[in-house]
Amino acid sequence: MSSTELVVDARGLTKAYRDGEIRYPALRGVDLQVRAGEFVALMGPSGSGKSTLLYVLAGLDRPDGGQLRVAGHDLPSMDETALALFRRRCVGIVFQYFNLLHHLDALTNVMLPALLAGTPPGVARARALALLETLDIASLAAKRPPQLSGGERQRVAIARALINEPMLLLADEPTGSVDRGAAEHILDLLAAANARGQTIVLVTHDPAVAGHARRVLHLRNGQIVAGAAAPA
Repeated sequence: MSSTELVVDARGLTKAYRDGEIRYPALRGVDLQVRAGEFVALMGPSGSGKSTLLYVLAGLDRPDGGQLRVAGHDLPSMDETALALFRRRCVGIVFQYFNLLHHLDALTNVMLPALLAGTPPGVARARALALLETLDIASLAAKRPPQLSGGERQRVAIARALINEPMLLLADEPTGSVDRGAAEHILDLLAAANARGQTIVLVTHDPAVAGHARRVLHLRNGQIVAGAAAPA
């Protein structure tokens, strides 16, 4: 994909949640464009809408209104089966709390998305081992998540998110559950992936984390309030 092409093109996105008769707006007309190869941080306090926006971009939640194309797909028009295939093929997601399967070893956790996508087991294994090597945790391939530190588990989660070579990597507070040393290592790994051409959108409330991105957008009350324009 050319660096001039939009991986994310969101216009006027709205999203609200209901608690009985009370309606809570989470997104209030968000416009966001992210070009191929960018590293963008979405920064804001709790309740600003940043995680909601990330989940909408991932196809894990549906917008109530607006237009949204991610990796060339018109997400609001897609059914749940199509969205599942979209996530499998186009998006890698790094969750704050890892979301690893504790009964599987690290290698199998990383391989699993590739196997679900139809990759031959031998190819999936080789690709997973290469990612674990790149992330300096190849020696931990046979260990299960409960045997790993928080930083090690997050590196396994990053490898899992990259196994299908996604067009877009989404990271939701990826350093929120690890210590500062592990956080810096994780951010360096994301920066290295971006340097290799990976498009990244990262959600954080921490200015130090956002400072590793090439562009920082600020969300307040469900709206982007600064830095919304994509670079020329």
